[in-house]
Amino acid sequence: MVPRSKARQIRTAKLRSAGVASRGATPTRDANRGEAQPIRIGGLARRIAYLSFAVALAFGAQWLLTDPLFQVARVEVRGARYLSQSTVIQAASVVGTNILRVSTAATRARVMSTGVPEDVLVDLVLPNTVTIVVDERPAAFLWKSGPSTYAVSDDGTVLGVAATDHPAVMVVDVDARPVDVGKPVDVRLLREAAYVMQTIPTAAAFSPGSVDLSATLGVSVVTTDGITVAIGDDTDLPGKLEALGPTLFAARQSRPLPTTIDLRFAGHPVFR
Repeated sequence: MVPRSKARQIRTAKLRSAGVASRGATPTRDANRGEAQPIRIGGLARRIAYLSFAVALAFGAQWLLTDPLFQVARVEVRGARYLSQSTVIQAASVVGTNILRVSTAATRARVMSTGVPEDVLVDLVLPNTVTIVVDERPAAFLWKSGPSTYAVSDDGTVLGVAATDHPAVMVVDVDARPVDVGKPVDVRLLREAAYVMQTIPTAAAFSPGSVDLSATLGVSVVTTDGITVAIGDDTDLPGKLEALGPTLFAARQSRPLPTTIDLRFAGHPVFR
């Protein structure tokens, strides 16, 4: 028989041993598996959510790029005076295109290629409208060919049929050669015409209404009493116009009244 005191010591030792084993125990594999399971389920749920979002995004993009609602059906043109709306719309070439595929830079370049605008602004308005604002070059000259009078910019570009602009210099092409809107005419002739219009009132005391251009005489003007003054090209233009005053005075003293004063050969003015 174990003494009572010895029995108490044995029980105390067993209790301590059980406590140590409980505190230092390593989790079992089954316990670890039970704890990791929620993490794996959460990761799968996130993957499913991402995949669903990607599918929805792809479907939405496909819808935006193919739905007729977003095909350009209307083009608003603002600011154009010389270019017609139909010309701008045709040059822009966006009608029927999905608005999300329209490049504003490329559209601007196509409208600028008409030669008339100084600048172009393109704006996209959902779901299907494109707005084009055209800032055209100002007219510096008028060019008359046949029955039509065209506005021409300072660099010689033909802008279109003249509307409300009234430049001081008009060149009349007596030979009525065709001109193309957006294409240049000879800017050197325009500069000569402007100089003639500015200088003749001082040099010869009359103001021509226009400057004529022909293959035969080159640049010429007509006096108030009907005498044609042939100037030719711009060679020694100041010298030619300086001789016009005294030559015109002498011509008006002659009888019959001459019909032409020829200044084309600098230093040798003649009238006939």
